[in-house]
Amino acid sequence: MESSSQTNAAVNSSSIDVSRGSTSSSRKRLRTSWTDAHIIFYMDNGTPRRRCQHCHVCWSSTTSTGTIAKHLAEKHRLSCDPDQNSGISQHIQSSIESGRVSHVLEKKIDAAIVKYIVKGTLPHAHVESPEFKEFMQQIVPGYQVKSRRTIKRSILEMYVVLRRQVIDFLSKCQSRFSITFDGWSNSSLKGFYSVTLHWACHETARSRSMLLDFVHVFPGVGSGKRCAHALFSRLRSFVISSRLLATIFDGASDAQVAAKELSMLLQDEHGKEILAPSHMLRCMVHTFQLGIKAALEVISPSTEKLRTVLHTIRSSKVRREVFRKYARMVEHHEREPPRLDVVTRWNSTLEMFRQSIKDRDVLNFTISDLTISSDFNGNVLTGEDWSHIHAMAEWLDTPAEVSTFLGGSRYPTLSLASLAYNCLLNHCNEFLDSSLPGSSRFTQEVLQRASENCLQYLIKYQESLKSIPSRIAMFLDPR
Repeated sequence: MESSSQTNAAVNSSSIDVSRGSTSSSRKRLRTSWTDAHIIFYMDNGTPRRRCQHCHVCWSSTTSTGTIAKHLAEKHRLSCDPDQNSGISQHIQSSIESGRVSHVLEKKIDAAIVKYIVKGTLPHAHVESPEFKEFMQQIVPGYQVKSRRTIKRSILEMYVVLRRQVIDFLSKCQSRFSITFDGWSNSSLKGFYSVTLHWACHETARSRSMLLDFVHVFPGVGSGKRCAHALFSRLRSFVISSRLLATIFDGASDAQVAAKELSMLLQDEHGKEILAPSHMLRCMVHTFQLGIKAALEVISPSTEKLRTVLHTIRSSKVRREVFRKYARMVEHHEREPPRLDVVTRWNSTLEMFRQSIKDRDVLNFTISDLTISSDFNGNVLTGEDWSHIHAMAEWLDTPAEVSTFLGGSRYPTLSLASLAYNCLLNHCNEFLDSSLPGSSRFTQEVLQRASENCLQYLIKYQESLKSIPSRIAMFLDPR
C-alpha cells in the first residue's frame, strides 16, 4: 500500500499526466482493456503506477493486464462481461464507501493485534469482545477483526519463528541460567507448568528473564517425574542443559521430585553434576504463605463470619443500596461494600480486613437495618470478632511488607532471603514475648497462637530457606 498523502483529486489529476506521458501503444492497450474502469493511474516520485479502486492494491506500469484481471476476478468477482459486472455494481460501490483496508495494511494490523495480545497476556477471546471490535472499527473503518482461533494460530506461528532466534541468542549468551517452574491449571482443570528462564546479562550485569514454555503434565502418581522429563526436554531443545545453575520451585511434593529427577537426568546426559542439591531452592514467598495461612486459621471463625456478611451484602442490589445509604450518612460519601478475598491468597485477606475495618460502622449499621437484618441469618460481627480482625491485620503488616519486597521482579531478591527469614522470625517472637497494647487477654492469646503456628513452618524449612546460594548472594550484594 502506498503511503502517499495525496488526496483523491490529486490522484485523479496525476492519472491524466500519466496517460499523456505514455506511449501511443500503451495508451491503446490500456484504453481497450476492461480493467481500465477499475484502475487509478498516478505518479509516485516520477514513476507511473496503477492502483485498484476497490482495495488500493498497487502495481507498476509494466504489470500485465492478465495479472490485474486475475486480481479483479478473485478479489472482487469482476470479469470482462458487462452484464455480470452490473449485477455486483452495488457491491463494488459499497466496498468503496466502506473504506475497505488493503491486504498489506490488514496483515500489519493483524500482526500488531497478535503482539498486543501476547505482550498484554490477554486471553485469545479478547479479540471477539464487542468493545474491542467497536474500538477497531473506530480506529480502522472497514477492518475485520480476526477470530480467537486465528489469533491463536498466529501466535503459534510466531513462536515457531522466534524460537530459532531465541536458541541463537541463548547460545551466544555467556551467562549461566536458572529456571523457576510452578504448577497451575486452566478453567478446564488441565494441569500446566510454566517454565521461566533467569540470567544476569554479562554486559550490563542486570537480571533478565524469559518465559520459556508451558509444559502440560498429566496429574496423578508420577507427575513429578513426568514434569522432570518435560523440563529436561525443553532445556535440551534450547541447548542450555549444560549451563543450568539453579532451580526454584514452590516446595510442593511433585515439584521437589521433579527437581531431584531433573538433576539425575542432567548428570546422566553430561557425565557430571550440573544441578547440585544445594541449588534446588524453595520459593521463600511460598513458604511464608504456608506459615501465614496457618496463622490465619486461628481466627478462622471470625474470618468466615466476615466473609458471610460481605457476601450477603454484595449479592443483593437492595442490600448494597442499604450499605451505600449508611456510607453516605457515616462517611459523607457513597462507597461500595468491601470486596471478598481469594481464599488461597492471604494478602487479599489482609486487604479485606483493612477495608472492613475502615467500614466497620457502616457494616454494623447495615447488618442491624430492620429491612434486611433477617437476611444475615444471625451472622453478626461481635466486638470480639472485630478485635481479632483488627489485631490480625496489624500482625500481617510486617509479613505483607516482606512478601511484597521479595516478590519484586526488577531487582535480585535471593541475597535478601536470609534477612527476610530473620525479619519474620523476629516478628513472631515479639508477639510470643510481649503483649499487644490495648488488646484483651483473649486477643493476645489468639495472636500468640498465630505466631506459634507461623514459627512451626519457618523452623521446619529453615535449612532450605538459608541455602548456600542465598548466603553467597548476600555476601556479594553491595546493598
